[in-house]
Amino acid sequence: MVIMILAITMMVFALVAVLLAYEVLGNPKGPDNKKQVLWLHRLFGYLFALLFALLFFGMLSRYTHANTFGVAAWLHATSALAAAALLAVKILIAHRYKKFAGNLFFLGTLLLVVAFVTVALVGGKVPGMNDDDRPAAVKKITAAPAPPTGDWPENLPPIERTFVQKCGACHPIGPVVQSLSRYKTEADWLPVVARMQAKTTIISDADAREIAAYLGQIAGQ
Repeated sequence: MVIMILAITMMVFALVAVLLAYEVLGNPKGPDNKKQVLWLHRLFGYLFALLFALLFFGMLSRYTHANTFGVAAWLHATSALAAAALLAVKILIAHRYKKFAGNLFFLGTLLLVVAFVTVALVGGKVPGMNDDDRPAAVKKITAAPAPPTGDWPENLPPIERTFVQKCGACHPIGPVVQSLSRYKTEADWLPVVARMQAKTTIISDADAREIAAYLGQIAGQ
């Protein structure tokens, strides 16, 4: 939710910056206080760049720890990288390669469009997650799922049963097992489990510690 608020705020800053540029460069009459309007244009442009950098590096951090990627996640990442490249080129032209300043108007508009597509691709979903896993992982789970028929997983050891019941409620166990080669210890798994815990209400703090300890144990075998 916080990320979406920041993203929407970023787009508001971008839209205002572009509209102010249109007013100065595209309006034949132009504003009476041209210097003040240009100053506001730069201010909102820098605010946009600041929020974009914050969200961009946050996205990189999420993708670094993601096990699977859906189509929307790949498109979101590609669009974000394109926006980052456009922003970098625009800043370089504005401050160093001023002979190309005539392109800033077009670059600013293109950057607004690409940034809008980047934000729209999130669509309330969690980037970096497989589309098949997304619905159960994103929505809050208010109660534990009904136990499966037969003795499974009741016949498992308690710590393993906790792992299967809690983690398996939101996504397949397979991606977790595949990650054992990346996360080797309990300390490695604690932040991973904490991120999963934040998406559901069925994993208590004690469960999270127990799951992290179990995964660290089997990863070291």
